[in-house]
Amino acid sequence: MVYFLFTILTLLNVFLILVIRRKGYFLISFPALLYFISSLYTFFGVILFDFSSTIPFDLFSYSREVDINSSVLYFQLCAISYMVGLIFIKKANATQSLNYIIPMSQSTLLIMVMLWFLIYIPSYGLDNIIERQIYIPDFNFRLGVILATIVLPVSSFCLGYITNKLLKRTIFIIYLLVLLMTSSRAIVIFIALYFVGGVLRTGKISVLKCIIMFVLSIWLTAFALFARYQPVQGFQNIIYFFTWFDLDNIQLSINYLFSFSVGVLSYAQTEGGTVSLAQLISYINPLPSGMINFKEHENLIGAAPYSAVSLLYLFAPISGIIYFSLSGFLWGKIYSGSLKSFIFSKLFICLSLIFAFMSLQYTLRASTRILYYAIFIYFLYILVKRLAFAFRK
Repeated sequence: MVYFLFTILTLLNVFLILVIRRKGYFLISFPALLYFISSLYTFFGVILFDFSSTIPFDLFSYSREVDINSSVLYFQLCAISYMVGLIFIKKANATQSLNYIIPMSQSTLLIMVMLWFLIYIPSYGLDNIIERQIYIPDFNFRLGVILATIVLPVSSFCLGYITNKLLKRTIFIIYLLVLLMTSSRAIVIFIALYFVGGVLRTGKISVLKCIIMFVLSIWLTAFALFARYQPVQGFQNIIYFFTWFDLDNIQLSINYLFSFSVGVLSYAQTEGGTVSLAQLISYINPLPSGMINFKEHENLIGAAPYSAVSLLYLFAPISGIIYFSLSGFLWGKIYSGSLKSFIFSKLFICLSLIFAFMSLQYTLRASTRILYYAIFIYFLYILVKRLAFAFRK
């Protein structure tokens, strides 16, 4: 029965992907693609074979078979729900042409690239970056760290547009070193958007570069999780990094990206976790945590939190269907409304990627916050556009 349902849902996902592509919203459908790939990878790697069952905390070993099966199917449903939300958006105008040359000088792009450093390093604390004994230290300025998380995709994307190769590669290495020293999984977002920016600037895609970026991303992601449990972190992470590379860790990296989130949901079901209505409302509330007396769920196990998908499922499976349908609709609406602006349309694609990553690896409040940021930025974009039009009149 599981195989039959999985096949039907897979075919439906493929059909919807083709429909979304025809409507012109493929670039904003990455969250659904990530859920779909996670489901496929876990189905073949855990249910049929055994190549993706090795994940941090060995969650599949502690999960019941029925919970693993339902988790795989639920991720398919989440992908379908997101794309159903997109379908309701009016088809993008095929005559619109996007100029892939950013209307910024190289000096302005460089300022955008350096902006992340200027916010992140003082907020995180240079002493914390160089050496600390725990993964998350006492930040100098917590709000600044959150702001830097939002700025990172923009800075990464702009770095790909820098034309001076020596300067670009130097900054790229410095970015990697800082993110390595802080054991941050955001290193994947940095590499991905740096690569996208470079591709859009040149208009060329190198297969070799794609492979290198993919391998580097999955390797660094798993390393970030490994580094968090070391007694001394910071500059010491760089030393760990050069002694860590082997095939087992590469496999662990791939599993962490594509099957860990499914393992979190299956383990949460087996453990019998629950989410109350009051908790659900607090997770999706746009107000700051301090204003609503917000208290996050305890971690599921170790440093692994309840993911957004698992929290929605634990409240009621239908809530995830509604949440991702609405999310798909909102992301589609935002993207279609910003298509005439190169910068904003690409910014929203970047934010949707972060949303996808957050909903799989982080809490519901973290992923929902990204959606609220996108809505706020979109309204600012509309306001500025209307004011500019009024002044021109």
